[in-house]
Amino acid sequence: MYVAVTAGSIALPRLIKYTAYMREKKTEWTTENELAFETPLPESMIYHPIFVCPVSKEQTTEQNPAMMLPCGHVVCRDSLHRIAKGSRYKCPYCPTEGHMKDAMRITF
Repeated sequence: MYVAVTAGSIALPRLIKYTAYMREKKTEWTTENELAFETPLPESMIYHPIFVCPVSKEQTTEQNPAMMLPCGHVVCRDSLHRIAKGSRYKCPYCPTEGHMKDAMRITF
């Protein structure tokens, strides 16, 4: 909680300035998917997301990315290939079955 509040207080002055600028242009910043600026944070507040596959217990990589199944569960690509029979698989966490083409690569 401390990190979130501190990062927010660091970002607030830039956000206020950006909001005022967008108001002058008669555009709302909420119409964009993301802000047009980055907030520089101290090294101690920068985190890199890590996903560990619940099946293989391995950290995902570029070569073995996280894959979201249609049911919403996420496993790494290698685990998905291991549990697949041909192009079909059954989710290791629920009764949902699917096709390999339905699994979607995700990035955290």
